[in-house]
Amino acid sequence: MALNTITDEQRAITAAAVKAANGGKETSVDSTGQLNKDFDFFLKMLTTQLQNQDPTEPMDVSQMTQQIATYSGVEQQIKTNKSLDALLNANKQSQLSTAVSYIGKEVETDGNVGTLQRAKDGTMTGVADFSYELPEGVSTAVVTIKNAAGDVVYTGNGPVAKGENAVKWNGISTVDNKQVPAGDYTIEVVAKNAAGEDMGDVDTGGSGKLAYSDTEYAQAVFSYILPKASQGAKITILNATGQAVFTGDGTLKDGRNVVIWDGKNSFTGDIAPEGKYTIQVKAKNAKGEDIVVETRAVGVVDTVETDASGGIVLNVGEAQVKYEDILAVREATPFYTL
Repeated sequence: MALNTITDEQRAITAAAVKAANGGKETSVDSTGQLNKDFDFFLKMLTTQLQNQDPTEPMDVSQMTQQIATYSGVEQQIKTNKSLDALLNANKQSQLSTAVSYIGKEVETDGNVGTLQRAKDGTMTGVADFSYELPEGVSTAVVTIKNAAGDVVYTGNGPVAKGENAVKWNGISTVDNKQVPAGDYTIEVVAKNAAGEDMGDVDTGGSGKLAYSDTEYAQAVFSYILPKASQGAKITILNATGQAVFTGDGTLKDGRNVVIWDGKNSFTGDIAPEGKYTIQVKAKNAKGEDIVVETRAVGVVDTVETDASGGIVLNVGEAQVKYEDILAVREATPFYTL
């Protein structure tokens, strides 16, 4: 007789043994596939079957033992699956907690759609100009802006190009996401290389005066990725109907380039309505040939929710982003390079 096979006669004998081992009650596999809660059940079944076998034609004990071991293996697999489900649920809860921590922060995903939003008070535009000099090899530049009392009102990542880097700040604090009073502010920059080592003191432009005007202010953020030696990056921003509302030259830095559009229509000078806008970027390689430019959507997370399938979704302006599609998370950065 081959291993792991059982005849109808043996099946009947086993069923009788199972019934006897359970006090005459029928036993079946429940909805979770668990054979029995009592681990002694297998020993009882084997003992009872041996007691009820035909002494003139005894059962193959080794085969029965293997079958019982198989039953036990199934139960252990079920328990393993339950443990994996528990781990997956715990991981999902961890992801949800992480996603909630993104509220108020800026996330970046593949795509070309951004949301144009008004300034917090809807009417005032803040402007403060700063600059700083960087050596070659800087990987990160953390910008800190302080008020006259020395209190930090803004921190974020600044541009890292060799030489002079210009920063324009709109007066929105990263501490409470509110506009700060007009006045004098100072900038500090900590630069580090790719190994995370401090690059030493950074020469800054010192202080800048934050001023407000009554001009209506809006902002939409995009980014795009350029290979080395790219040339002639041309940016076009389109409204929901596909009409161009802005055209201009983009920066040509290798890797990530940031576009912060102030909502001004470059054709009419008007501030475009709030809503979704798409960006197109065209560039050429060193040979003057057109290249495909990877664009990304950038926006601040407003709320987090789960969809019908249990997936985590982040609401970013008028767009929805899946948790697993997020490429980067940063502090909201209201400043931009000039």
